[in-house]
Formats: sequence, structure tokens, C-alpha cells
Amino acid sequence: MQKIGVLGGTFDPIHYGHLFIAENAMQVFALDKVMFIPTGIPPHKVMINVTDKQHRFNMVSLAVKSNTCFEVSNIEVAKDTISYTIDTMTELKKLYPNDLFYYIVGADSLYDMASWKNFRKLAKLFEIISINRMTGKFLDVAEISKSITEKYGFVIHTLEVPILEISSTEIRRRVQEGLPIKYMLPDNVERYIRKHKLYK
Repeated sequence: MQKIGVLGGTFDPIHYGHLFIAENAMQVFALDKVMFIPTGIPPHKVMINVTDKQHRFNMVSLAVKSNTCFEVSNIEVAKDTISYTIDTMTELKKLYPNDLFYYIVGADSLYDMASWKNFRKLAKLFEIISINRMTGKFLDVAEISKSITEKYGFVIHTLEVPILEISSTEIRRRVQEGLPIKYMLPDNVERYIRKHKLYK
């Protein structure tokens, strides 16, 4: 039986902040691996101009290449329909019936998780690792975690990590403005962005 961390996102593009969180979650909670799942058609960003899913998948593949405990799944990018967590995790449970899943989310996501499709059923599919970026809102996070646990039966773990001031939005902006993005993301991802003229 393996303990598998799941980190989903648009990853537009993936950067060191994502990788740092995954590594910390893996070490602190003794996970066997972390599976990165780029969204195909994200439910909350349908109207936003998101980079082609194949480019995003390719960038994640490059970013995790050097870590044998990281892998990328095309479970969502292979679909032409909107990606819902309940569908993805149900499918993963079928593929890995004997393994335990830990869904990694930012603490801010806890506040709207109850609005996710079939949220109550998700408690049977995974435990949550909530990333608290040491913003001073720990008490609020503890309160919402307790509420979700009591109402929906989730097991929630909190992982405190330092804030890395890197965002995909900032990387896209810097590329558009011709500013450097080196040291914000892996070199092979930067080369991919330059080669395919992304975010111009």
C-alpha cells in the first residue's frame, strides 16, 4: 500500500512554489510519491484564457523529471470535458484501489471546498493536506478545518511552509514584458516557454 499525494492545478506555468510544496508534503507526511495532475478544462476557469492543456502537461512533465518521487498524470488533460475532483479521484481509486490518497490544497481553498461537486463523497476518497503559508491566519484555517471535519467527515492535516513569492500570473506577466523569469521555475520549463513562444 502506497501513500500518494495529489497536487492538481492549471500549472500555467508550473514553478518552484508548486515543487516546494510537493516536496515538503512528501517529506513531512512520509508520502511515497506525489502525483501532479494538470487540469484539462478547469471548472472554475472556463471563461479565462488558459494555455493549451498539452503545453501545460508538457511543462509539468519537464519540471518533475529530476525527482523520482514525482510523476505527472494525464487523467484530466486526456478528457474533453470539464475536470471535476470527484471524477478524477474516483478514477484514481479504481486504478490504485489499495493505496491511500492525500489531496494537497492551499489553505485558502478550504473556504470554498464545500461548493465542489459531490463534496461530501470526497471524504471517502482522500485525506486533505492543507498548506498554510504562514500568513498569520492559522487560527482561521484551524477553525475552517474543524468545521469541514465535523460536517463532512474529512481528515485534514495542516502543513506549514514558508511563503515563496512566486506565482504563475507573475511569470506570465514578466514574459509578456520581456523581464527575466530565471530562478522562478526550472530551466527546462523556461526553455520550453521560450521555444513555444508562450505568454507572448
